[in-house]
Amino acid sequence: TYEYQTTFGYMYPSINVKAISDTVTINKVIINRGNCGGTIMSGLPKLLKFGESISVIANGDCDVKQVDVLTDDGDWSVTF
Repeated sequence: TYEYQTTFGYMYPSINVKAISDTVTINKVIINRGNCGGTIMSGLPKLLKFGESISVIANGDCDVKQVDVLTDDGDWSVTF
């Protein structure tokens, strides 16, 4: 999912990556083909079990258009 969060009065894009398989290892999350930096709240790589998620906070000036998620089970790309 993709939403905005407010921290210290600033709005930041927040991307949540949720596991939809029994287990998956998230190796890397790329925002806007690497043109937008982000902070992974839990560090990578990260093993997720079904229903668990990680949050990625993008730079505040970033207009998120595409997120690529690289996993041990294949890579996924989502556009907004």
